[in-house]
Amino acid sequence: MATQSTASSDFIKNLGRMYGMYTGGFVAFILFLAVIEQLGVPNRILGYLFVFFTIAVYAIIGVASRTAQISEYYVAGRRVPAFYNGMATGADWMSAASFVGIRAFSRGDRAGLLLLHVCDGASLWHRPHRLALPWHGFHGCGLCHHRRGLAHGADFRILRCRTARTRLLQRHGDRRRLDVGGLLRRHCMMVGTASLPHILMRYFTTPSVREARQSVAWSLFFIFLLYFSAPAYAAFSKLEVYTNIIGRDLNAIRPWLFQWGELGLIQICGKNAINHDAVIAACQAIAGHPGVVRLQDFMINTDVIVLSTPEIAGLPYVISGLVAAGGLAAALSTADGLLLDIANALSHDVYYKMLDPNAPTVRRLTVARGLLVVVAVAAAYTASTKPSDILAMVGWAFSLAMAGNFPALIMGVWWKRTTAAGAVCGIIAGFGLCIFYLVTTRYFPGAGVKYFGMSSLLNPATGAPLVDLAKAMALPNAMESWPTLAHPLANKVGWFDLNNINCGLLGMPLGFLVIIVVSLLGKEPSKEMQAFVDDIRKPRGRTVLEEKT
Repeated sequence: MATQSTASSDFIKNLGRMYGMYTGGFVAFILFLAVIEQLGVPNRILGYLFVFFTIAVYAIIGVASRTAQISEYYVAGRRVPAFYNGMATGADWMSAASFVGIRAFSRGDRAGLLLLHVCDGASLWHRPHRLALPWHGFHGCGLCHHRRGLAHGADFRILRCRTARTRLLQRHGDRRRLDVGGLLRRHCMMVGTASLPHILMRYFTTPSVREARQSVAWSLFFIFLLYFSAPAYAAFSKLEVYTNIIGRDLNAIRPWLFQWGELGLIQICGKNAINHDAVIAACQAIAGHPGVVRLQDFMINTDVIVLSTPEIAGLPYVISGLVAAGGLAAALSTADGLLLDIANALSHDVYYKMLDPNAPTVRRLTVARGLLVVVAVAAAYTASTKPSDILAMVGWAFSLAMAGNFPALIMGVWWKRTTAAGAVCGIIAGFGLCIFYLVTTRYFPGAGVKYFGMSSLLNPATGAPLVDLAKAMALPNAMESWPTLAHPLANKVGWFDLNNINCGLLGMPLGFLVIIVVSLLGKEPSKEMQAFVDDIRKPRGRTVLEEKT
């Protein structure tokens, strides 16, 4: 025990030095690239160096941190201080979708982290062996009874105040329409954030309950830094577009536009801006075109704005590479957390708990790492099919977490009558309904209309249907399965005018209902288990459940 305490103390003392060395090395790398850029090294080579450096850093950290200890692999030995855990949580949350689409998720996440803190965050600390989803392994009456809760229900007033600050009404002509879709989306972001497995797992890694709570505050601080700079960056981007693109002669268009135009991400006069000749030909086809880029002529994909702003402003390419490297790092930080969650859940809950309870540590870690590769390949294939744009897919993840995880998390801590069977059934029901709604509205919209009573979604500004169902259902491809986004019904039908990005609003109530009904139909948990639940609600106290090594 003394040896472990000494190792933990040395680890904490060296954290600052290690981060300082990394930061110094990164700054030196940027300066080196800036120098060789001035010496004439092609931009393409600089881009390769940025990508190689980012991935190499991840690989080096992984090799240097390799371990054969369960607690180290799953929860970093439970010795990560609050400040660093807050940085890691912020990085886990700030995915590439947030990086390239900052505004879309800038509200629900902060309320969600606060919700996690109020309801469940610190309580996760007391189960050191938890690795991904907080209900790995059912002990006694099961699921979420391994946490300590925070009995501060009054803190929900903060969430109400936070929600009240959201913009409920938007002007449309002489009418004022309730922005229901935006409000529902933010609600899904909030509850989904409090249920994301790669965020929940961060609360197993701190040395104490106190530091688990403090890490929530640090997480909010680091996410605040991102969103505090977002409005300034957006204003800067808009200014540069109006200054350096709009009004420019067609023959004077900067070459960087053509790099994005070749990918179909920038269009001028309705055609991809692949070269000067293509742009001039497209604009000359418009009667009375003045020969300069007008605002109505220019179209840039929203995902490109963050990455292309340095080039629009004429900054050195090393700045563009730095921004791109930040996007790649954001993607990797979130992806690796989610991959670890999924692979560890399969290896721990399925392989170890069900198939081979006596498996040695080395075999368990080998299985976990093998499943990591399998999950990564499956995820890459799914993403390659491009089911929707990146922001919609991230929204799906929040709703799925909200529907499948949140009811079990809350009921397991705050209702002692919850049973393992009720929790499992609630997870299956909530997640199942959400995934059914999502898949049907995206890939089988015709069947949704014909067999499940779905109707057209409404335009949030006018209230008119997005699609004429009578005409759309009469088309030859109306009942097509697995269609592209060009299908007239894809993502445009549903129940209660509910976009599939908000499908968690259907699954979560069902999850709560099923947990209550199934738990009441089953045997009441033992007195010992109910006392155990009371014990884990205490903000302070000993670790109540240890992992078998």
